[in-house]
Amino acid sequence: VKFGDKRAVEPLCAALKDTDKGVRLWAAEALGVIGDKRAVEPLCAALKDTDRGVRLWAAETLGKIGDKRAVEPLCAALKDTDKDVRRCAAEVLGKIGDKRAVEPLLAAFEDVDWEVWLAVLEALGNVGDARASHALIAALKKSPRAAQALVKIGSPAVEPLCVFLETTEPGGGTAGRLEAAEALIQLYKSGAIGESNKRMILAQRQRITGMKIHIDQEETIHHDTRMGDCWNDTTKHTDYGTALDFPL
Repeated sequence: VKFGDKRAVEPLCAALKDTDKGVRLWAAEALGVIGDKRAVEPLCAALKDTDRGVRLWAAETLGKIGDKRAVEPLCAALKDTDKDVRRCAAEVLGKIGDKRAVEPLLAAFEDVDWEVWLAVLEALGNVGDARASHALIAALKKSPRAAQALVKIGSPAVEPLCVFLETTEPGGGTAGRLEAAEALIQLYKSGAIGESNKRMILAQRQRITGMKIHIDQEETIHHDTRMGDCWNDTTKHTDYGTALDFPL
Protein backbone atom coordinates (compact mmCIF):
# COMPACT_ATOMS: atom_id res chain seq x y z
CA VAL A 1 0.00 0.00 0.00
CA LYS A 2 1.47 3.35 -1.06
CA PHE A 3 1.63 6.35 1.29
CA GLY A 4 -1.61 8.26 0.75
CA ASP A 5 -3.50 5.21 -0.54
CA LYS A 6 -7.11 5.22 0.69
CA ARG A 7 -6.86 1.50 1.43
CA ALA A 8 -4.76 2.53 4.40
CA VAL A 9 -7.54 4.53 6.06
CA GLU A 10 -8.95 1.78 8.26
CA PRO A 11 -5.56 0.47 9.46
CA LEU A 12 -4.47 4.03 10.21
CA CYS A 13 -7.67 4.74 12.14
CA ALA A 14 -6.97 1.62 14.19
CA ALA A 15 -3.40 2.87 14.73
CA LEU A 16 -4.81 5.99 16.43
CA LYS A 17 -5.44 3.70 19.41
CA ASP A 18 -1.95 2.18 19.48
CA THR A 19 -0.17 2.13 22.85
CA ASP A 20 2.85 3.87 21.28
CA LYS A 21 2.25 7.61 21.04
CA GLY A 22 4.67 7.85 18.11
CA VAL A 23 2.53 5.44 16.11
CA ARG A 24 -0.62 7.39 17.00
CA LEU A 25 0.99 10.66 15.93
CA TRP A 26 2.20 9.18 12.64
CA ALA A 27 -1.27 7.77 11.96
CA ALA A 28 -2.90 11.16 12.53
CA GLU A 29 -0.42 12.82 10.18
CA ALA A 30 -0.81 10.14 7.50
CA LEU A 31 -4.60 10.43 7.58
CA GLY A 32 -4.17 14.10 6.76
CA VAL A 33 -2.31 13.17 3.58
CA ILE A 34 -5.16 10.88 2.53
CA GLY A 35 -7.96 13.25 3.55
CA ASP A 36 -10.67 10.61 3.68
CA LYS A 37 -13.85 11.45 5.61
CA ARG A 38 -13.97 7.96 7.11
CA ALA A 39 -11.25 9.18 9.48
CA VAL A 40 -13.32 12.02 10.96
CA GLU A 41 -14.79 10.21 13.96
CA PRO A 42 -11.55 8.41 14.95
CA LEU A 43 -9.70 11.75 14.66
CA CYS A 44 -12.33 13.47 16.80
CA ALA A 45 -11.73 10.82 19.44
CA ALA A 46 -7.98 11.47 19.12
CA LEU A 47 -8.58 15.08 20.18
CA LYS A 48 -8.78 13.60 23.70
CA ASP A 49 -5.49 11.67 23.42
CA THR A 50 -3.18 11.91 26.43
CA ASP A 51 -0.34 13.17 24.19
CA ARG A 52 -0.53 16.81 23.08
CA GLY A 53 1.27 16.04 19.81
CA VAL A 54 -1.37 13.50 18.82
CA ARG A 55 -4.14 15.95 19.74
CA LEU A 56 -2.48 18.67 17.67
CA TRP A 57 -2.08 16.46 14.61
CA ALA A 58 -5.66 15.25 14.97
CA ALA A 59 -6.86 18.85 14.87
CA GLU A 60 -4.59 19.69 11.92
CA THR A 61 -5.88 16.69 9.97
CA LEU A 62 -9.51 17.50 10.72
CA GLY A 63 -8.80 20.90 9.22
CA LYS A 64 -7.54 19.29 6.03
CA ILE A 65 -10.64 17.11 5.79
CA GLY A 66 -13.00 19.97 6.64
CA ASP A 67 -15.98 17.88 7.73
CA LYS A 68 -18.63 19.59 9.89
CA ARG A 69 -18.92 16.53 12.14
CA ALA A 70 -15.72 17.77 13.75
CA VAL A 71 -17.21 21.09 14.89
CA GLU A 72 -18.36 20.11 18.38
CA PRO A 73 -15.22 18.10 19.27
CA LEU A 74 -13.09 21.02 18.03
CA CYS A 75 -15.16 23.42 20.15
CA ALA A 76 -14.34 21.26 23.15
CA ALA A 77 -10.66 21.40 22.14
CA LEU A 78 -10.76 25.19 22.59
CA LYS A 79 -10.44 24.38 26.30
CA ASP A 80 -7.43 22.06 25.86
CA THR A 81 -4.61 22.48 28.36
CA ASP A 82 -2.11 22.95 25.49
CA LYS A 83 -2.10 26.37 23.83
CA ASP A 84 -1.09 25.00 20.41
CA VAL A 85 -4.03 22.61 20.39
CA ARG A 86 -6.37 25.49 21.31
CA ARG A 87 -4.89 27.66 18.58
CA CYS A 88 -5.19 24.94 15.98
CA ALA A 89 -8.77 24.15 17.01
CA ALA A 90 -9.70 27.81 16.55
CA GLU A 91 -8.03 27.96 13.13
CA VAL A 92 -9.83 24.83 11.94
CA LEU A 93 -13.19 26.07 13.21
CA GLY A 94 -12.66 29.26 11.24
CA LYS A 95 -11.83 27.22 8.16
CA ILE A 96 -14.94 25.04 8.50
CA GLY A 97 -17.06 28.13 9.10
CA ASP A 98 -19.94 26.48 10.94
CA LYS A 99 -22.02 28.90 13.04
CA ARG A 100 -22.27 26.37 15.89
CA ALA A 101 -18.73 27.44 16.73
CA VAL A 102 -19.62 31.09 17.42
CA GLU A 103 -20.50 30.86 21.12
CA PRO A 104 -17.55 28.57 22.00
CA LEU A 105 -15.24 30.89 20.07
CA LEU A 106 -16.60 33.92 21.90
CA ALA A 107 -15.92 32.14 25.19
CA ALA A 108 -12.39 31.34 23.96
CA PHE A 109 -11.87 35.03 23.22
CA GLU A 110 -10.90 35.31 26.88
CA ASP A 111 -7.82 33.11 26.30
CA VAL A 112 -4.71 34.63 27.86
CA ASP A 113 -2.37 33.32 25.15
CA TRP A 114 -1.87 35.93 22.43
CA GLU A 115 -1.56 33.46 19.53
CA VAL A 116 -4.71 31.63 20.61
CA TRP A 117 -6.53 34.95 20.98
CA LEU A 118 -5.54 35.99 17.46
CA ALA A 119 -6.61 32.63 16.04
CA VAL A 120 -9.99 33.02 17.71
CA LEU A 121 -10.31 36.55 16.31
CA GLU A 122 -9.58 35.32 12.78
CA ALA A 123 -11.98 32.42 13.20
CA LEU A 124 -14.82 34.69 14.30
CA GLY A 125 -14.29 36.78 11.19
CA ASN A 126 -14.22 33.73 8.94
CA VAL A 127 -17.41 32.31 10.43
CA GLY A 128 -18.96 35.73 9.80
CA ASP A 129 -21.76 35.70 12.35
CA ALA A 130 -23.31 38.94 13.65
CA ARG A 131 -23.10 37.68 17.25
CA ALA A 132 -19.35 38.30 17.13
CA SER A 133 -19.66 41.99 16.18
CA HIS A 134 -19.50 43.54 19.64
CA ALA A 135 -16.65 41.33 20.82
CA LEU A 136 -14.67 42.24 17.71
CA ILE A 137 -15.40 45.94 18.23
CA ALA A 138 -13.86 45.65 21.71
CA ALA A 139 -10.92 43.80 20.14
CA LEU A 140 -10.12 46.83 17.95
CA LYS A 141 -8.29 48.29 20.93
CA LYS A 142 -5.97 45.28 21.01
CA SER A 143 -5.38 44.38 17.38
CA PRO A 144 -5.99 46.01 13.98
CA ARG A 145 -6.86 42.56 12.65
CA ALA A 146 -10.25 42.93 14.30
CA ALA A 147 -11.19 45.48 11.64
CA GLN A 148 -10.79 42.95 8.84
CA ALA A 149 -12.74 40.36 10.81
CA LEU A 150 -15.57 42.91 11.07
CA VAL A 151 -15.42 43.53 7.32
CA LYS A 152 -15.94 39.80 6.77
CA ILE A 153 -19.06 39.92 8.95
CA GLY A 154 -20.50 42.55 6.61
CA SER A 155 -23.71 44.50 7.16
CA PRO A 156 -24.22 43.58 10.85
CA ALA A 157 -20.85 45.20 11.65
CA VAL A 158 -21.75 48.63 10.24
CA GLU A 159 -23.76 49.98 13.17
CA PRO A 160 -21.33 48.80 15.89
CA LEU A 161 -18.43 50.32 13.94
CA CYS A 162 -20.29 53.63 13.64
CA VAL A 163 -21.09 53.62 17.35
CA PHE A 164 -17.43 52.94 18.08
CA LEU A 165 -16.42 56.06 16.16
CA GLU A 166 -19.14 58.10 17.86
CA THR A 167 -18.27 57.05 21.39
CA THR A 168 -14.47 57.16 21.32
CA GLU A 169 -12.59 60.42 21.60
CA PRO A 170 -10.79 61.65 18.46
CA GLY A 171 -7.22 62.54 19.27
CA GLY A 172 -7.46 60.91 22.66
CA GLY A 173 -5.13 58.10 21.80
CA THR A 174 -7.97 55.60 21.53
CA ALA A 175 -6.68 52.59 19.63
CA GLY A 176 -8.69 51.21 16.76
CA ARG A 177 -10.32 54.39 15.43
CA LEU A 178 -8.36 54.47 12.18
CA GLU A 179 -8.93 50.74 11.63
CA ALA A 180 -12.66 51.19 12.28
CA ALA A 181 -12.80 53.98 9.72
CA GLU A 182 -10.96 51.88 7.16
CA ALA A 183 -13.37 48.99 7.80
CA LEU A 184 -16.37 51.25 7.24
CA ILE A 185 -14.95 52.50 3.96
CA GLN A 186 -14.26 48.95 2.80
CA LEU A 187 -17.82 47.97 3.68
CA TYR A 188 -19.15 51.02 1.83
CA LYS A 189 -17.14 50.18 -1.27
CA SER A 190 -18.17 46.52 -1.19
CA GLY A 191 -21.62 47.34 -2.52
CA ALA A 192 -23.10 44.53 -0.47
CA ILE A 193 -24.39 46.32 2.62
CA GLY A 194 -27.63 47.96 1.49
CA GLU A 195 -28.63 51.59 1.21
CA SER A 196 -29.51 52.13 4.88
CA ASN A 197 -26.05 50.96 5.94
CA LYS A 198 -24.45 53.16 3.31
CA ARG A 199 -26.30 56.17 4.70
CA MET A 200 -25.15 55.24 8.20
CA ILE A 201 -21.54 55.20 7.02
CA LEU A 202 -21.90 58.48 5.13
CA ALA A 203 -23.14 60.07 8.35
CA GLN A 204 -19.63 59.38 9.75
CA ARG A 205 -17.81 61.31 7.00
CA GLN A 206 -16.76 64.17 9.24
CA ARG A 207 -15.43 61.86 11.94
CA ILE A 208 -13.51 59.80 9.41
CA THR A 209 -11.83 62.73 7.69
CA GLY A 210 -11.35 64.70 10.91
CA MET A 211 -9.65 61.75 12.51
CA LYS A 212 -7.33 61.33 9.53
CA ILE A 213 -6.39 65.01 9.68
CA HIS A 214 -5.60 64.67 13.38
CA ILE A 215 -3.43 61.63 12.77
CA ASP A 216 -1.52 63.46 10.04
CA GLN A 217 -1.04 66.43 12.36
CA GLU A 218 0.33 64.19 15.10
CA GLU A 219 2.76 62.56 12.67
CA THR A 220 3.88 65.95 11.34
CA ILE A 221 4.33 67.45 14.82
CA HIS A 222 6.27 64.41 16.02
CA HIS A 223 8.54 64.48 12.97
CA ASP A 224 9.20 68.23 12.97
CA THR A 225 9.73 68.49 16.72
CA ARG A 226 12.73 66.23 16.29
CA MET A 227 13.98 68.66 13.65
CA GLY A 228 13.73 71.60 16.09
CA ASP A 229 10.56 73.00 14.54
CA CYS A 230 6.84 72.37 15.06
CA TRP A 231 4.05 73.22 12.66
CA ASN A 232 0.76 71.77 11.49
CA ASP A 233 -0.15 70.82 7.97
CA THR A 234 -3.91 70.30 8.00
CA THR A 235 -4.22 69.90 4.23
CA LYS A 236 -2.85 66.37 3.97
CA HIS A 237 -5.16 63.50 2.96
CA THR A 238 -8.34 65.34 3.92
CA ASP A 239 -10.37 63.14 1.60
CA TYR A 240 -8.87 60.04 3.27
CA GLY A 241 -7.73 58.91 -0.15
CA THR A 242 -11.25 57.84 -1.14
CA ALA A 243 -12.83 60.84 -2.88
CA LEU A 244 -13.61 58.93 -6.07
CA ASP A 245 -15.40 56.05 -4.39
CA PHE A 246 -16.48 57.45 -1.04
CA PRO A 247 -18.37 60.75 -1.40
CA LEU A 248 -17.25 63.30 1.18
